[in-house]
Amino acid sequence: MRVKRERRRRLEREYLRYRDTVTKAVERIRENVKRVSDRIRNNLRNIRDRVSNAISNANQRNLQKAKAMELSDKARLSVDSRDEANRDVLAVQNYLEDLDTVINNIRLLSQNGLLFIPTDFPQLNLTKALATYYFTPYIPNNEHFTMYAVKLTPLTVQKLANELADFYVSYQVDTDKLLNPYIRVADWFMNLFEMLLTFMRKKGRREKARGRSKGHYGVIRYDEPIHDMITVSLDGYSTLKLIHCIGQSYLLKRFKAMSLGFPELANYLDSVAVLAILRRKAKYTRLYPYKSKKTELYERFSKHRYIRRI
Repeated sequence: MRVKRERRRRLEREYLRYRDTVTKAVERIRENVKRVSDRIRNNLRNIRDRVSNAISNANQRNLQKAKAMELSDKARLSVDSRDEANRDVLAVQNYLEDLDTVINNIRLLSQNGLLFIPTDFPQLNLTKALATYYFTPYIPNNEHFTMYAVKLTPLTVQKLANELADFYVSYQVDTDKLLNPYIRVADWFMNLFEMLLTFMRKKGRREKARGRSKGHYGVIRYDEPIHDMITVSLDGYSTLKLIHCIGQSYLLKRFKAMSLGFPELANYLDSVAVLAILRRKAKYTRLYPYKSKKTELYERFSKHRYIRRI
């Protein structure tokens, strides 16, 4: 019995010693795990803070660069004015000595309603070349019209300053965007006439709808008010100075899109331009020189080529 008792006590002492050893080992492991976890957490927090600070600093630098390059107007969204200005600069750089003669030739073409350039014109070849940019019958795309008008750019406005002119505003847009059945018209009062004209032209959905709106008879100068929006009766609804129309084309696109009845088309208009027939008065300017003397709507439009003769 004594031997068994001693053996049991010895086993109890060994168990207690092992338990204490295991408990201390577990505590040390827990402390090590906690220490490692805290270190990993601190390292991750430091990495996150460094990355966040780097992103924040980069955003601040980019914001400062963007503010330094920021333009003061919305014309930066449209490159039409920039392209026209670059074309004018190239014309001045390459043909400065003959530029006055060429612009004068184009002026004579518009004043006299000449489609073909007379062969006795000075600088005939250069006149034909620059007419593809500034004279609407010779412009091959966007601003091509059979009327004998001059496209107003910074160069032509400078050369034709103080000339009497009959003003027009032209535009070009995809037909499927102008006659989209899934887009709600913002203003039928603005949209109706342009939509009916597009229907009567029988344009396909993949074709371009090109049109022009009649303005007033005035003087070519930078502060001349140009009609940017017209109503269904072809009356000017609002005006924009000529310098803004040709120097900040996005403004003219924005208001022309409102005139079409779809303000969201401002970024989808292929082109807008201000055209001028020099000195001569167009047909409707001669018929109705004053708004107060205009006849009724049907009589005004009865001579339009799209009105069916009965």
